[in-house]
Amino acid sequence: MTCIVALKDGDDVYIGADRQITHGWLKKDACKLKTAEGLVFGSAGSARGMQIIEESWKKVRSSPCENDVYGWFQDCMIPLFKEMKDNDYNSFSKCNFILVLNKSIIFLDGADLFFDIPSIGYTSIGSGSEVALGSLYSTDGVLSAQKRVEKALEAAGNFSVGCSQDYEILKV
Repeated sequence: MTCIVALKDGDDVYIGADRQITHGWLKKDACKLKTAEGLVFGSAGSARGMQIIEESWKKVRSSPCENDVYGWFQDCMIPLFKEMKDNDYNSFSKCNFILVLNKSIIFLDGADLFFDIPSIGYTSIGSGSEVALGSLYSTDGVLSAQKRVEKALEAAGNFSVGCSQDYEILKV
C-alpha cells in the first residue's frame, strides 16, 4: 500500500512517497517515484501501472508548452493510456497516479482515465491519502513546502497501516 503526495510551491513541485510495499503479509521497502525524461510520477496500486506510464511516455517523447499542460495531456497521453489500458486492463484499472510535468501536478485515475490538475496546489493518493491531505491543509501558510510534504507523509505513516514512516521526497 502507498501514500504519494505532491505539492506545488511557486516554480517548484515537491513529490513524496512512503517506501512500503505490501503483498499479502509481506512488507518490503521500495522506491515508488520514477523519473523519465522530464516526467516524475508515482503510482498507488499495481507496479505494472508504473510500467504502463513509462512506456506511454516513451511513445510521446515531447513536452507540452507550460500554459497548456491539461490540453496536451488530454490530446497526447490519454489516447496512449487508453491503448495500454485496453491491452492490460487489470493492472492499469487498479492504479491511481500522480504525475509532475512542466511544474504541473496531474492526478490520473486509471480505472476511468479521469485526470485533473488540482486547483488547490496539492493532492495525495493511496491508503494514507486522506490523512496526508488533512496535514497539507492544516499546514498551509505555516510550514515550508518541503516540511509540509514531510509532515503529510509522517501523518500517513502514523495513522495508516498501509504506509511506512520511511519516505522519499523529490523537488522538481
